[in-house]
Amino acid sequence: MKKSISIAILLLIMIFSVGCWNQRELNDLAIAMAVGFDDVNDNEIELSIQVVQPEEITDPSYFTPVTVYSEIAPTIFEGFRKMTTESPRKIYLPHFRIAVISEQLARKGINDILDMLIRDHELRSDFYILIARDGYTAKDIISIMTKLERIPANKIFSSLKVSDAAWAPTTAVLLDELLIGLATDGQEVALTGITIAGGEKEKAKTKKNVERMDRIATISTKGISVFKDDKLVGWLNEDESKGYSYIMDEVQSTIGRINCPNGGELVVEIMSAEADKTANIKNGKPQIEISITLNVNIGEVACIIDLTDEETIQQLEKNMEEQLEKIVKSTVHAAQHKFNSDFLGFGNLIYKNQPKQWEKLKDNWDEEFPKLSVKYNMKGTINLTGTMEQSFFNKIKEE
Repeated sequence: MKKSISIAILLLIMIFSVGCWNQRELNDLAIAMAVGFDDVNDNEIELSIQVVQPEEITDPSYFTPVTVYSEIAPTIFEGFRKMTTESPRKIYLPHFRIAVISEQLARKGINDILDMLIRDHELRSDFYILIARDGYTAKDIISIMTKLERIPANKIFSSLKVSDAAWAPTTAVLLDELLIGLATDGQEVALTGITIAGGEKEKAKTKKNVERMDRIATISTKGISVFKDDKLVGWLNEDESKGYSYIMDEVQSTIGRINCPNGGELVVEIMSAEADKTANIKNGKPQIEISITLNVNIGEVACIIDLTDEETIQQLEKNMEEQLEKIVKSTVHAAQHKFNSDFLGFGNLIYKNQPKQWEKLKDNWDEEFPKLSVKYNMKGTINLTGTMEQSFFNKIKEE
């Protein structure tokens, strides 16, 4: 009995004594908040890391709250290791919020980048992936200083999260969501773009960008990029990006415009949007049916109109449905004929709803997809018209 107790105590001591074998002191680490990947040539890429300077977060003085290290190497893994020659601390990745890939590199393919990101056992998958556009590099994007959020990566993360909920032309995609999309049969992927709005980017990389009331430049999400396999093939415009979010049932709230019966426009706030997609067989061929239901409140009136008239409200709802269908059709047209990329997941929908039909189509989906028939059912309802029957300024003119 005594021997058994002694062994048990010895085991417990061993367990607790090695429990912190992998412990790392904060002072030994450089905590990464953003990672950027840029194309250099066919054989090398540039890896950039935005790293927090903790002392500047708690007690800001002369230095910027973050610094950016970059290295050029044949592979990403080598780039990380090579960075230790420049950084005085080991780069620590588990807390980074965003990964930015340059458009030039994304057009060549992102599989190698994703392979590295999912192999690193320290990395979590709760970070957003974006594409740098308008000629800016990923390094440019993660080097811009920002207001409100002292750490630029946090600003980008928060802005994308907010715009995804309140502005339809953007979509927030996490690493695990991207991986699922790439691995799904009959489904391509789409990622939000990010750019620099404003003036001189080099000055915007310094503290001058946050030391004045106006900004030299700022980081802004812009548009949705379309992929085929793992390669970027183009960009959706604003209406096509909105249509994408509607079709994918990702719209939580946004703003829209409705044409008034006698000219002018109304601005409405989308309070709820529900989308449903089904795949049916019609005349022996698959047909996709897209149904979208909107509930809106009128937020701004820029036309002469009587909002107490029931027929007028019905006409506005009809106009809203027609405009929504036009936006959605533009996205489908972009998918089928501009890019021939099934980023809307119609193939996967056929696979789920009509598996036997998909077996006949999947090997030639690139040829069949542009010919796919799509039916649209749009339903819009105006709930609240506000406290005035018409535009305040038009009412004054009439009086």
